[in-house]
Amino acid sequence: MQNSSSSPASSIRTEAPRIPDHEVLRCIGKGSYGEVWLARSLTGSLRAAKVVRREDFELDRTFEREFEGIMRFEPISRDHPGLVHILHVGRSDEEGFYYYLMELGDDRETGSRVDVGDYEPRTMGTDRAVKQRLSVKECTDHGIVLADALAHLHEHDLTHRDIKPSNIIFVNGKPKLADIGLVAQTGQMTFVGTEGFVPPEGPGSAAADIYSLGMVLYELSTGNDRLQFPELPNELGDITQRPMWRALNDVICKACAPQVKKRYSSARQMAEALRNVSRLKGKRRRWARRLVSLPLMTALIAFGIVTWRHGGAMPWPPGKFAGSEPGSLSFTGSVSFTSEPAGVEIVHDGRVLGVTPATVDHIPAGTAIFTLRRNRYLDAPVSVSGVSPGTVAVAQHTVMRFYDPPRPGLVWQNSLPMDFDPRPTDHISRTPVTIEQLRKIMPDVMSADVLAEGEDNGPVLYLVRLPMPEAVEFCDLLAAEDIKRGFLPEGYCFRPLVYETKPDPEADPSMKDLICFRLIAEKAGSVHIESDPSGAGIYKGDTRLEVTPYTIPVHRTGAIKLTLRKEGHEDLEVEDTVLSGKTLTISKTLVKSRTPLTGAPWENSLGMKFKPVDYMLVSRWETRVQDYAEFAKATNRSPGLFDWDKNGQPDPGQTGAHPVVNVTRADAIAYGQWLTAHQREARWLGRDMEYRLPTDAEWSVAAGSGRGDEIPGSDGKLHFPDPASRQNRIPNSYPWLPEGAWPPPAAVNNLPAAANLGDLAALNAKEKPLSPLRQMQVDEMEKFNYHDGTVFTAPVGQFRENPFGLCDMSGNVWEFVADDFGDNRGQSDPAMAKWAVTRGASWADPVTKNRQLFWTQYRRAVPPDKEAAPHTGFRLIIAPVKK
Repeated sequence: MQNSSSSPASSIRTEAPRIPDHEVLRCIGKGSYGEVWLARSLTGSLRAAKVVRREDFELDRTFEREFEGIMRFEPISRDHPGLVHILHVGRSDEEGFYYYLMELGDDRETGSRVDVGDYEPRTMGTDRAVKQRLSVKECTDHGIVLADALAHLHEHDLTHRDIKPSNIIFVNGKPKLADIGLVAQTGQMTFVGTEGFVPPEGPGSAAADIYSLGMVLYELSTGNDRLQFPELPNELGDITQRPMWRALNDVICKACAPQVKKRYSSARQMAEALRNVSRLKGKRRRWARRLVSLPLMTALIAFGIVTWRHGGAMPWPPGKFAGSEPGSLSFTGSVSFTSEPAGVEIVHDGRVLGVTPATVDHIPAGTAIFTLRRNRYLDAPVSVSGVSPGTVAVAQHTVMRFYDPPRPGLVWQNSLPMDFDPRPTDHISRTPVTIEQLRKIMPDVMSADVLAEGEDNGPVLYLVRLPMPEAVEFCDLLAAEDIKRGFLPEGYCFRPLVYETKPDPEADPSMKDLICFRLIAEKAGSVHIESDPSGAGIYKGDTRLEVTPYTIPVHRTGAIKLTLRKEGHEDLEVEDTVLSGKTLTISKTLVKSRTPLTGAPWENSLGMKFKPVDYMLVSRWETRVQDYAEFAKATNRSPGLFDWDKNGQPDPGQTGAHPVVNVTRADAIAYGQWLTAHQREARWLGRDMEYRLPTDAEWSVAAGSGRGDEIPGSDGKLHFPDPASRQNRIPNSYPWLPEGAWPPPAAVNNLPAAANLGDLAALNAKEKPLSPLRQMQVDEMEKFNYHDGTVFTAPVGQFRENPFGLCDMSGNVWEFVADDFGDNRGQSDPAMAKWAVTRGASWADPVTKNRQLFWTQYRRAVPPDKEAAPHTGFRLIIAPVKK
């Protein structure tokens, strides 16, 4: 048997869990599984947060089953006053726990006034510790509420499994079943609970919960421990209450019968039995008629008269009549009350003792519990300690909380004020919203129009006309205000109902989408959203609410539109309708996306491969002829082929796998934009990503030289802001490995050569593709003996990769970057500042002593008329759209 004092969570943790949108203040208790924390929401409301950790369970399936139980309980918890309300359920798989937020119970001493530092919840257990035994009436009243709550739970195929005094809290003075961490589907017989409250057959059934509640009532009514059942106390109290006491004991004995078949068949039946107990009346004692015949009667009457005439003091010993203080031997004291507003009833043990401000007398010594009550205000429990004979204890000043919600069948008025008529399930405003009422809630609204409407010789109403979204916003803001001020209960909402106005033939057509509207006040619904896989972001417009699984505990009735987003999956738009008082369950399976994932290699629909570098994805190779072909055809551009003979035909060996050449920088930029649009339309790319040329700095990062030439100085400015000023700042570094190797490493042991450069194959080719060389350069090439096996361009990806897995960062073709060359003061031509920049050398650059062409930091400035060349192409990157 799992006793709460010896549970896996028996030591209270001091490290606060992270709960979204809440400040976790301190741990205030522990249960059989997990801890309870005091938390404050963004709006300042105090909540109880139960945290249930995976580490406290031996098996995953047990943990998941408990989570399923709370998920099933959450939507029905708010449908009964005897169940603690669950306001939100969440989960943190990274930290290994799930949690749920509950309404906070009353403080043991101060009731609904909570001091964060001293808060201790008031439970049935703390009440019993103070009173030992509760009156028959208290036991019966509490039992009715709790049995009804159990019936509601059982009728939804759930059981509690751990009912005991410490798991019954008070909220605004009313008892509620709490610690619902063990709630589970009926029939789950895991042996949990607390010894003595668990029946012989074990927990997990409706009959077991009835047994546990019976044991709670046994302890409260007798003052005995449940392990003493069915022993009765020696003193049963006021003889006039004996019939009720016996009837209550009969209910307890039936509920706690060892055999299941002898118990109540349902909690609803037990609640009705307790109601029958509450209807009984005590027997009147006929003392006067019996005592008239007794000789002692005369003496007793005389004694009482003398005592009364001397202020309640006993007339003994002699000589004490004159000097005794009135009531000096009394066992009761007095309590003084004040409240805001005044005129509040002071209730104690079911009797009204007066109205505030007042001092009430004859209060038993010790700690007394009162209820302050006034129409249109919430009852306020007041605990007064230190009541002592002959003194006046001062109760803390009570500020009553206004509360006047709509009630079935009665006309109601909200805060604006607007009159509402009752309907079977809601209330509807008698008139549409006026401009004056709108300004009270939305003073800054700009798109409102005013329509005057009224009968002949009658009042004129200046109705407001709004777009529907703003009418909905008005409803939400008004509901929040009315809940805050006590005109609406928690969990209620307003929704707009279109009000049909008289046709106006002269109406401005631009106003056709504006509506006048009445208000409907009703119980809100709730929305539970789950997805497969879980962890999808839930978006309402551009606002991210939470991640799945998630429950919106209160949502205005009507249409709801959400978007589910998870990396690696396609966005899913969800539209549905929330009904009053109902839970809308949205369960969706997300489709795996073809879009790129951050930090992971990716291949698009054209077979272009990309590698992650920093925040971007860089094409593994230069853009190929086959990648460019559809764009060229669609835009009537050159196909980007190698045409050495300039006869309009590609040279032999030129295939779709060769890099595009003979294109301009403008062509490359246009291709990136075209490819972005087509890939988005085909759902291969998200709206937040784009294809484009790399910047000069991004190309340097991809080539392995980092961002060192972009670091700002002490003045915060970039000292080398453009390609011209960065030119060759890092000498003798190459895009191949090792970085300082010269000549470029040749092919060896099945490892390809470093790059497709101007080599011996090109030197000896009959086409003589290299520009005219001096004999000294020829000698240098023959000395270096670099041979890559190609004359012109080569199919991409045939040469060595760099550390990022990128090919041809040197050689094959020069690559455009997005930047202009920039303003280098040493330039002879100022127009060079706007020239295009290419990086990385090409097949046409001979391997000679002129090594600067091959340095990673070399920039080749290209005038506009020289951009389209047989040795120049480009590669693309995928990066976030710049905002």
